Amino acid sequence: SLSLARGLSFPVATLAKSGKMAPVMAGQLLLGGATYSTREYLQVAAIIGGTAILSMGKKKGGTSTSSPLGVMFILLSLFMDGVTAGVQKRLKADLGRVGVKPKPYDFMLWTVSTHNCIILLASV
Repeated sequence: SLSLARGLSFPVATLAKSGKMAPVMAGQLLLGGATYSTREYLQVAAIIGGTAILSMGKKKGGTSTSSPLGVMFILLSLFMDGVTAGVQKRLKADLGRVGVKPKPYDFMLWTVSTHNCIILLASV
């Protein structure tokens, strides 16, 4: 990942990526209108807490530090994960109201198509 290449320490990257469920849930709450039970919130908190205990524990090796640029990249990645999850949740709900059921590859097709259009426009 770009954040690791820019100086994010491995324990921080592990913690951030294991905590990916939190921004995904937040994105689905804010953008997709999802609801979650207390149990689901507690499960996410337990996973993140357990990973924090394991990855931030004392290591026998030297200390590793994270660069601000690496932290920025991982936070941006987590933010975009949340936005993507929320938009997809809302899109699925909207399509369901009009009687269309998207197939698993539909989202990937539109994502790749949009990405390619942005690259083409940026290169002009």
